[in-house]
Amino acid sequence: MAYGTLAQLYTSADLLDGYDPNDPMAFTKSWDFQTYRTYVADGGTTPKTLDIRRAQADHDAHIADALKVFLDREPKPKLVGIMGGHSLKRSDEAYRAVARLGRHLTQRGYLIVTGGGPGAMEAAHVGATLSAAGDAALEDALRQLSTVAALPKG
Repeated sequence: MAYGTLAQLYTSADLLDGYDPNDPMAFTKSWDFQTYRTYVADGGTTPKTLDIRRAQADHDAHIADALKVFLDREPKPKLVGIMGGHSLKRSDEAYRAVARLGRHLTQRGYLIVTGGGPGAMEAAHVGATLSAAGDAALEDALRQLSTVAALPKG
């Protein structure tokens, strides 16, 4: 999978392309996870070649441009950035706490922004995604996610 250029930010539909909610490992088939696998295979934070580094930099520059367009709109979105390590497991209490925080902030009109990785950043988006659901739905989702404590390595 190549690093592409963007005319706009990803949508949730883009990221979940290939996802089947009836398959417990469906997330590994999504476009988002396939991109993550490519990133890992290409060397992660230490790309294997200069061409890969250039492609990643080009991709990141297009993301930055699309983000600027999004942020320049009116009314200005209220943002909260949540960053964290990829190693936070879905079974950790801290994961659940970050998910609850993401939900709480989204319910109050904030847009959650992260680096997009697994761990704390995933937890923040789980909470944001379930912001309109009841407490029981979030806790049930967190219980289900904890059964697959960590993402497969690339």
